[in-house]
Amino acid sequence: MNDPVVAEDHHSYEHASIQKWFDLGHTTSPLTRVEISTRLTRNQSLKTQIQDWVEDQLRGKADMDTLRALQAGIFAVNTSDEAMALVTQLIELVTASKFCLLPTSEVANVKGYLEFKQIGNDELRALLDVLVGQCQGEIKLKRTKHDELRTKCLQLEIINSAMRKTQQVLQKTVALMAKKMVVAENKVLAARLILQTYNEAKDEHEEAQRKLDAYNGSVTTMKTTLRELFNEKETIANELARVHASTKEEETNQGPSFPASSSSASSSSSSSSSSSSSSSSLSWVHSIQWLFDEGMDYFCGLNFKKKDQKRGRSMVEASASSGFPMSVAFCHYMGWNGMEQDAEKTFALFVAIEQDSQGYERAQHMVGVCYRRGYGTERDDAKAFEWYTKSSAQEHSLAMVSLGICYEWGWGCNQHTGKAIELYAKSARLGCSAAMNNLGSCYEHGRGVRKDVGKARGWYKKARAQGHEMAQDSLDKLDACAYI
Repeated sequence: MNDPVVAEDHHSYEHASIQKWFDLGHTTSPLTRVEISTRLTRNQSLKTQIQDWVEDQLRGKADMDTLRALQAGIFAVNTSDEAMALVTQLIELVTASKFCLLPTSEVANVKGYLEFKQIGNDELRALLDVLVGQCQGEIKLKRTKHDELRTKCLQLEIINSAMRKTQQVLQKTVALMAKKMVVAENKVLAARLILQTYNEAKDEHEEAQRKLDAYNGSVTTMKTTLRELFNEKETIANELARVHASTKEEETNQGPSFPASSSSASSSSSSSSSSSSSSSSLSWVHSIQWLFDEGMDYFCGLNFKKKDQKRGRSMVEASASSGFPMSVAFCHYMGWNGMEQDAEKTFALFVAIEQDSQGYERAQHMVGVCYRRGYGTERDDAKAFEWYTKSSAQEHSLAMVSLGICYEWGWGCNQHTGKAIELYAKSARLGCSAAMNNLGSCYEHGRGVRKDVGKARGWYKKARAQGHEMAQDSLDKLDACAYI
């Protein structure tokens, strides 16, 4: 539940679900079948419990409690079978959980305790060796992830600084336009020319305000993204610090220890910033490509990311503020980040980026989109098909959907629904919500495949879970047909 409410039958329901029940004309309780009114009361107590539980799970409280219980259970075993069962549970927990890092020194303590109690056999010792290897592997992965997040946080902090400067410029522009509008308003009755000046000033002020409002939203979303990455980085750092403290002697023998404190992280950040400032601007531009790619994944619902257009736009605009060429071109295409839409300039930018990058798949796809729409160039379905093919060959899932649509309807190629299905299926396996929705449509109407309403519903549900807007409408239509 996200928004629990209490009905007149004294039972709690998810608000949207019980409201839908009443909207369908029901006048009884879904549980007791007794006549009740439609009055609902928010269950704030239950909502607080749900939020507390969710936060505990996100912090790994349940997993850590399980880990501590298993570690304590070692001291209660009396046979090899009991020990093997306990060690097997430890291996499963360390493998499955994102939060349970077990220092190898603690595994050594377990092993020593079992040998002291003369509990053990070759199979148990082999399991303990597996647990040691698993712990070492998890610790290594956490360290790698921490380094990646630290780099991303550094980059976003730099971008946030640049975005704040742009924000200040826009605020000053709004203030200037406001003063200009006031001056023009005082003279509006003087003459027609002054009235025209007033209207222009008002339009400029409203446009500046619109840009500021849009940019304020992007800044807020970017701060949220930075905070999420920073919190994830700090969580991993704290986990690694605990491991580091337990394995200090082992780390000393193996090599330099991992930085555990925020101060060391700060010094690393400082040295990274110094190194970054000495590197070329070109390397910075290419290093920030992840921000654009991830932003587009959120905006379009790709790579199994749930569609979040607000977050996606913010990340793309932040990448454009850092100077990444593809982000700049896409902002011109969409009219984002204070940039004017210019079809010919946008098309030329996409072509230039594709040539300079020697085949950047997202640029290739956008060149195809421009040809398909006739945006900045003459419409040419054959050329759109050609560019979609190039991008699809590089595993760009959205280009596979565009290419599949061409095959499905014969745009720029011979119609071939079988190839369309293959492309949709491959794109869906790569996590593209649009491909999942298109597969559902094909199965619903029997285009290129045998008609199968069950499979159609399954693909629509996958697309809906990833935030695809049309999937819910398609599911509703299927459900409506089921009652006819």
